[in-house]
Amino acid sequence: ALRELSYELGDGRMAFVHTTLVPVVGPVGEAKTKPTQHSVRELRAIGIRPNMIIARGPAPLEPEIKAKISLFCDVAPEAVISVPDQRVIYEVPLVLEAQGVGALLSRLLGLPDRTPDHAAWKQFLQMYRREEGRGVDIAVVGKYTDLRDAYLSHTEAFHHCQGHLGSEVRLHWLDSEDIPKNPGLVSRLERADAILVPGGFGTRGVEGKIRAVEMARTHAIPFLGVCYGFQIAAIEAARHQLGLDRANSTEVDPATPDPIVGLLEQQQGVNDLGGTMRLGSQRVQLDPRGEGGER
Repeated sequence: ALRELSYELGDGRMAFVHTTLVPVVGPVGEAKTKPTQHSVRELRAIGIRPNMIIARGPAPLEPEIKAKISLFCDVAPEAVISVPDQRVIYEVPLVLEAQGVGALLSRLLGLPDRTPDHAAWKQFLQMYRREEGRGVDIAVVGKYTDLRDAYLSHTEAFHHCQGHLGSEVRLHWLDSEDIPKNPGLVSRLERADAILVPGGFGTRGVEGKIRAVEMARTHAIPFLGVCYGFQIAAIEAARHQLGLDRANSTEVDPATPDPIVGLLEQQQGVNDLGGTMRLGSQRVQLDPRGEGGER
């Protein structure tokens, strides 16, 4: 499809940038270009000719290795870009710009060559690396803590905070299922500077999340409730501040006498709620004669 699109657009309208691994092996740390050569050959077999090669690896490529890739892959020497491992991913744009990626893409696509202003980005990185003060400890209470990519958006959001505040953010992952049966985890919640209960679905680990919310409320610990986590906060408040001991979400307990959160009508009977959330705003009008109006 990409080859066809490039053909339809014509020359100078599309650029192919191929990211490839250049492994370093052996006791002398020799960079191997064969994987790159093979992958470029496979691309050419389907009619795609890379205009630029991004060479990933643990260390910067030596000039002779870049020249070798250029020769055997038929790519201009200045279009072989070395991107070694970085301490933080936000350093990569500066690595690319230092090797003229922006100017090269501008030439390939017939765009005006402009000098980018990276002042704000460099300031962000400087603050990110500074990590002044004692830092901040955030307890993340969820049921997918063994698979932390499930909370990647939260992790990256905290990284952004670190870059803007210049204070290290340390995340401590707590399995919500373990909290009710492990007093040691409760003490870890007490020591946290803030508690995050992120999104999720289903009944597993709900009581542990409610316990974490209660700990935040009773110990004046800043609380961050996202999606399901904010629903849990409403349930905890109803139980322990309004005296509705059986308050719950109908997702967790369909028979609860005090449904604080109810499933949408179109989701009744849906067993797997993941990926079924309604997106966007919607006007809601409460009937003063109904249960919502009475409460």
